[in-house]
Amino acid sequence: MAATGAENCPCCSDDGPLLSSRIRPASNLILLLLADILVHCVSCSRDVTADTYEVHKCTPSLTPDEEREAVVLLKKAISTSTEKGIIHLATGGTPMTFIQVTKARNPTTSVSSRTVKMRCSEMQTMQSIVSGGEPSALIQNKVLALNDEERSRKQASLPP
Repeated sequence: MAATGAENCPCCSDDGPLLSSRIRPASNLILLLLADILVHCVSCSRDVTADTYEVHKCTPSLTPDEEREAVVLLKKAISTSTEKGIIHLATGGTPMTFIQVTKARNPTTSVSSRTVKMRCSEMQTMQSIVSGGEPSALIQNKVLALNDEERSRKQASLPP
């Protein structure tokens, strides 16, 4: 009878070393390749990377019925709010503030001056709430960021 490969294998034979002592850990390259693979989570219907699949937290989206109920509640809260278009909610932790922002259907350059004033008022209210009462500091940072962006654009357009 001819000898098979399993009989001559030091790992498979009864007196051979444990198989786990012969297995090497995966290289960093293999782990990096696995990190780019997307896995579809059946609980929350989101695509997550394979390396974070085990630890990601599912945040299921609202059902259409829940979304309709939320819209009704938000409209009611906005209409009964003491501040126009602002809702303050206590959460048991950090309170949440919701601001009604109207979606523009037309560009600001083609609307009436009344509409421009309303849009500016909405933006001022939002900036005041987001900045903690100091909208001028927020605007200064935005202007500096725009200047940096414009400077980068000009440098990119110059020949080398």
